[in-house]
Parts: sequence; structure tokens; C-alpha cells
Amino acid sequence: MKSVRYLYEKTYLCRIMNESMSPESISSMLSSMPEDRSMRVMRRLTEKGEYVLMDSTAIFSRSANISFLEMGHNSREIHLPQINVMMLFSSTRIMPTFVRILPGSIRDVTAMAATIDMAGVDKCVIVADKDFFSADNVKKLRKRHLS
Repeated sequence: MKSVRYLYEKTYLCRIMNESMSPESISSMLSSMPEDRSMRVMRRLTEKGEYVLMDSTAIFSRSANISFLEMGHNSREIHLPQINVMMLFSSTRIMPTFVRILPGSIRDVTAMAATIDMAGVDKCVIVADKDFFSADNVKKLRKRHLS
């Protein structure tokens, strides 16, 4: 995803369209695409009014067969190809209710908010490690009314 902006800026398209091609705008565009069957099934797993817990994790791989692999980094700032998995869990039934796999370069609050929206969840608690905590992320979470 990080290379999308660079490639876009090298085309004639960027002269005639006013798109930023930031990771946030790309996440937003991807989340607005039509739902497929698995999305509809997963949305039904969350019961109305229940609290869900959200966690995100990176899976590192050097496989040539995973199209979503993109460069990302771990907590030690080691850059490796990875995919990101965002998961929602029922807080009362102790079961996963929604899973979203993202390219490795997408790790932001916008993607989390889009995942929560896609799942149709009203009450969500985000579980994150200390590396996620920053003034900018807190500001983005508050703007989206997330905790």
C-alpha cells in the first residue's frame, strides 16, 4: 500500500484527479466496496448490543504465495513482509465474531474503525500494546468515539 501513492504520482491520473492516495484514503475506499458472502455471515455472529473486543496482530512471512504481504515492522523496528489480521471477539460468548486480513503496510486507526463499521458493531473495546499508544492515535480514536 505504501507504494500506491508513489506509483499514482507517476501517472497522468494524478493530474486529472484530486486524490491523496494516503493509507487512510485507500482504507476508506476498500471498506466502501460491496460486501461479499463471508462478510454478511460474520456480521451475523455479533449479537445486538453486545460488547466486542478488538485485537490486531501482524503475521510475518517470506512466502511468495501471499498477495497481501507488504513490508511492515515489528516492535523492534525490524522490517519484514507481513499481513495484518484484525479480529473481533464476543466478550460474553468467548468466540471470534469477525476477522479482517489487511496488507502489511496498513496499521492505523482508520483501518480499525473501518473494520468495526464493517462488522456492524456498536460497542467495541480495542486491545492494543504500548507501541500503539501515541497522542495521535488517541486523538484519532476519540474522533471516532472508540476506546
